[in-house]
Amino acid sequence: MKSINKTKQTIFLILFLSFLYSCDNTQTLFLSDIKQGFIANEFGPPGKDISFEKNKLSIRDKIYEKGLGVHAPSKICLDINGQGEKFYASAGLDDEVRKARSGSLRQSLTKTADHVYDGNLDLSDLKQGGTARFHVYGDGKILLSTGWLSENSPAQEIELDISGVKKLCLEVEKSPDGSFADHADWSEARLTMKKNNVAKDLELYGSVSDILLNQTGFLPASFKTFRTSESRGQKEFSIMDMSTNKAIFTGVVTEKKGDWGKVYIGDFSTVQTPGKYYVQFGDKASEPVSISSLQYVYNLEKHLNWFLSQRCGDPEHGWERGQHRDDGVRLDNRKHQDVSGGWHDAADLRKWGMTINGLWALSEVYLSLSAENIPDFGGKKELKARIKDEFNWGNKYYSAMQEPQGYLMEQIGGDVYKHGDNNRFTDNISGTADDRWIVTTPNEPVFQYMFVISQCNMALTEKPELRNSYILKATRCFNWATENKIVKDIHSLGAAQTASLKLYETTGNEKYLSMAEEYLKLILGRQDTIQRPAYGFIRSWKPGAPDPKNDFFPEDNLSYMLITPDFPIWSIVESIRVIKDPELNRKARQAFQMYVDHFVSYFDGRSSYGIVPLALYRKNPGGDRKAGDYFYRWCYVNHEDNEWWNGINPRIGYAGAILVRGGILTNNPKAIRIGQQQLDFIYGCNPFNASTVTGLGYNQPDYFKTSEFVPHTPETVGAVMAGIGSSEEDQPVLLPGRWQTTEYWMEAVTGTVMLLNELNNYQFEKK
Repeated sequence: MKSINKTKQTIFLILFLSFLYSCDNTQTLFLSDIKQGFIANEFGPPGKDISFEKNKLSIRDKIYEKGLGVHAPSKICLDINGQGEKFYASAGLDDEVRKARSGSLRQSLTKTADHVYDGNLDLSDLKQGGTARFHVYGDGKILLSTGWLSENSPAQEIELDISGVKKLCLEVEKSPDGSFADHADWSEARLTMKKNNVAKDLELYGSVSDILLNQTGFLPASFKTFRTSESRGQKEFSIMDMSTNKAIFTGVVTEKKGDWGKVYIGDFSTVQTPGKYYVQFGDKASEPVSISSLQYVYNLEKHLNWFLSQRCGDPEHGWERGQHRDDGVRLDNRKHQDVSGGWHDAADLRKWGMTINGLWALSEVYLSLSAENIPDFGGKKELKARIKDEFNWGNKYYSAMQEPQGYLMEQIGGDVYKHGDNNRFTDNISGTADDRWIVTTPNEPVFQYMFVISQCNMALTEKPELRNSYILKATRCFNWATENKIVKDIHSLGAAQTASLKLYETTGNEKYLSMAEEYLKLILGRQDTIQRPAYGFIRSWKPGAPDPKNDFFPEDNLSYMLITPDFPIWSIVESIRVIKDPELNRKARQAFQMYVDHFVSYFDGRSSYGIVPLALYRKNPGGDRKAGDYFYRWCYVNHEDNEWWNGINPRIGYAGAILVRGGILTNNPKAIRIGQQQLDFIYGCNPFNASTVTGLGYNQPDYFKTSEFVPHTPETVGAVMAGIGSSEEDQPVLLPGRWQTTEYWMEAVTGTVMLLNELNNYQFEKK
């Protein structure tokens, strides 16, 4: 009997120890406690233990302390390498949606745009969305699908065996009713894992595995690349001829680890024969891609449609067809002054001073098209006439906005006493109560100089005997600017230098050349030449500011201009083109080369998609990205509240134009290649495989529709959206329907047009 009891005790002890051993060799990991790597979801990376709206996670009134809050569509992956055992979660739509339905959705869902999106044109339809489907995948095979859930559905309790799974993915799918208010929770999402060192290396990630490239195509001389986030062990890719379905080029991808994830890059620049092709990489194939010497001419024609659609006061053209012919009433003396004409700036009725970007860009393009070596621009003779007609329409407004003293007034249609109070339709009858106010104070210094440059450009498009009226307007504005010493920072200094060069080109007057040379010396003196991880950029500057040797910019950040090109660098490039003094020309070339080699190239190495950074900062602006002793971001600072921030298309479009123009002048293929990458990003070679141009490419996010007036700005072919932005931690966001990312912007259009033009110039240089 004692022997039997002893045997039972031994068995019990073995079982108990086995149980302890089993318990000791597993661990539970909440997904919200795992490090987040690169995640490219349209609405940003998941919230850790909070909903999309940054509330406590809640499904049908049950509060969850742990979990991930997302917005559909969403995909999150985790490499667990066969070390997982179980996956658990309570999945459903967050209560913030259900509760908001009973109140004011626009006021309750603060992070959701104050309008609907996903193609819905009825801005009062607040019932769409709030429907999603949850999926769990293991190594590409579906392990679970919840079916469609609404905000009224109970939480779906998930328990899955994930033994042997190497890659686990959680996906939330938006339904056909749109993604508006699809706020989804993976509440209490957790794994049981074998207890080893794998857990410390785990990282949540997510990106599209498509083949990403410029969706509109390339010129024969273009630098041509594609990117993809997965190789599956594959290295070789092929360029396939659409007409024969045969490979005409084979290459090998290179791996690149950047701030926005690991990508594999295939270079097929040597393919130059015009035609239709697609990229074959393993079992993945791209959409068709065109190579044509006229490809960017076709694109340019589409973008011209934007200007025509945005015309203000034109009875024959413009989406609001003949509106605002009564513009406007001066704010200073309450008298009517005819400032009709011009273009609306964005998805609104405002005519900000910054729409002068359109005047400047179109006149720059026209001058390129007028070059003797490409008089027909590939047989597109009518294109020049269209461009000239367009900038003449814009000039109608800006000429009327110039005061007798010479300066340009600020704007009409923008904010006067409160936000949006001048952004309205009118009855087209002067002297009635709805006339819009002209803000008569002087415009920003950079815009004054852009007016000078534009007038000079337009003068150069005319025969010498017809140039005087343009030159008079340019010199009056320039003289006022000089007398009033409006150069206050590095941007206005660069614009003043460029304006001086243009006046010299237009008039031949040596005094303007002397001024340009003196301005250039100031700009070159502000170039950072201290060898560090990233240098060669132009530092901040204010008249009379100290310049300590070891403190290369005393302000908090190296500022930039979102709505204009980087004029200090542009002025250096223009100096290479215009200034003949051997020593100054050499110094300008040297400065551009340093900028490319030690600033642009450095960040080209850090960027997964080869884009230029937004700015440098002394203090961490969010994202914790460092270049030596300084921080940087790829996108505008966004603390995910209601503060103003914006997408990056204007920034990268203008930067690309500068790089390509400078690259042509200095025979620098590196600069031209990086310039091309900026265009590729705009046209779809980005983390979302989404073109941010309506009517060009595919997968466009829904565009922003204002709620300030009815009808709102329509969908416009050739319009360029503000562009991809980023979260507080500088992870990319697309945000369909938000003004910050998907509003049509004049500056985004003009930056893209300028870049297209310079790449066309490169094409003709290579012929």
